[in-house]
Amino acid sequence: MAFTQPRAVHAGQEVILSLRAVHAFRGSRTQPMCFDAQWDDARLLKEMRKTYDKLRSWRKWCSLKSVRSITLVSCRDTFIFPQRIGPTKVSARQHMRLRFLLDHPEQLRGRRDFITALLERPGVGIEFVERWQAKRLTVAVVGLVFISLIASLLYAWITKDVSTAFTIGSYITSAFSVILVLVGILGFVDL
Repeated sequence: MAFTQPRAVHAGQEVILSLRAVHAFRGSRTQPMCFDAQWDDARLLKEMRKTYDKLRSWRKWCSLKSVRSITLVSCRDTFIFPQRIGPTKVSARQHMRLRFLLDHPEQLRGRRDFITALLERPGVGIEFVERWQAKRLTVAVVGLVFISLIASLLYAWITKDVSTAFTIGSYITSAFSVILVLVGILGFVDL
């Protein structure tokens, strides 16, 4: 996981850009996130959002999860997975505030709290902790119910056998519910 820090770009005696880099983690995936030490928190949060989207790649369009929080982690070469720094329990209110700030980074324009925390601790990275997105889960479940209803109605219209059609529809709904329960259980288990 080791990578070299980007260096500053100089123009004569003046430093134009003083780049730093930290590891950004999402599950077992990692990506270096470069930032300028002169940035404010608004610009840093925009870069964090870009890095999170890179880590998600194409999954951002069909994923049922989103950012729950961002935690500081120790990312020395001796660890396979990052070790979290600080309290393990964070309140729901703090999670909501961080999600709000990721969506509205302009609220922190001119402040340097986040950037200072990253600059003061060498060997520290960030981890994107995810949670289930209630809206997308609701759309998925309702969509699956409508698919089974449409399949039942189509089968009943084509074969004129309503009883068999809704038996097939109930089977489809049962199969989807088993899959959703499995996904829910796997979401609570750390793999």
